[in-house]
Amino acid sequence: SGAGDISVGIGTTSPGYKLHVAGATQIDNGGLSLGGTSSVIGNNPQLRRANSSNDLGIATGGSERITVLGTGNVGIGTTSPDMKLEISEPSQSLPTLGVASGNLLLSDNGPWGMHIGLDTSVGTGWIQQMRNDSAVAYNLLLNPVGGNVGIGTTSPERKLHVFAGESGGAASNTQSTLVLE
Repeated sequence: SGAGDISVGIGTTSPGYKLHVAGATQIDNGGLSLGGTSSVIGNNPQLRRANSSNDLGIATGGSERITVLGTGNVGIGTTSPDMKLEISEPSQSLPTLGVASGNLLLSDNGPWGMHIGLDTSVGTGWIQQMRNDSAVAYNLLLNPVGGNVGIGTTSPERKLHVFAGESGGAASNTQSTLVLE
């Protein structure tokens, strides 16, 4: 056998790869470089580098879960994110109180969470503040320490400024009617 067929084993007497390290491994200072146009570290979970654009992926259970493109875009649940952060999940309906659901959860690792999601069956997006362990909804605050909130305007003039444009998308000077119950 030629010199190219030599395998080195550390912690194993029967290496299955060119370099086979059995047990925990630590790499200091110089780091680890994934070379070539396609490289993989691990089996499950797996860290991979693919193609010449330097994309990086993390896979578990045979499916890629997180992708970092060479452009810097990060995808969770998608391998081709179009934004700096794109989270793609099967469609979610409105949450059931006490059951964590949605595409994004902001949490303090406790029972409370702010859930953000979408319902692709009707094309709506939603935000819900609630407990994840009981049927309790909580207030959602916008600008709790000051500032105005605008709906349909980029320059709100009051605490809540709702602006309606004319049909067809052209803006008008007509304010919508705001009904508070």
